[in-house]
Amino acid sequence: MITINYISVKNDINGVSSKDCQALIDVLFERKVECNDCVHFNEIEKPSFVGDIWETVINFIHLTQEQKDIFNKIITDDIKKVSNFPKKT
Repeated sequence: MITINYISVKNDINGVSSKDCQALIDVLFERKVECNDCVHFNEIEKPSFVGDIWETVINFIHLTQEQKDIFNKIITDDIKKVSNFPKKT
C-alpha cells in the first residue's frame, strides 16, 4: 500500500497569497523526493558548532529568489528555532 501525504494551503500566510504558498509547498515536496537520496535529517542531532543551517538548506534545494523570499515569510524564525533533529535513543 502506498501512502501519499499532501499539504493544502487554504489561507494567506504572513502576507503571501495561499496560491504562492501552495506553489512553494509543492516545490518543496518535489525537491524532497530528489534530496532524500543524499540527505536525511530525521533523527539527526545538529552538533553545537553548526550555526544557522537554513540558508544552506534553502540553497541546497535550489529555490529561486522568489521562492526563497516566500520560504522566509512562511517559515519564520520562531519555526526555525524550534526545529530540531533529535538523535534516536
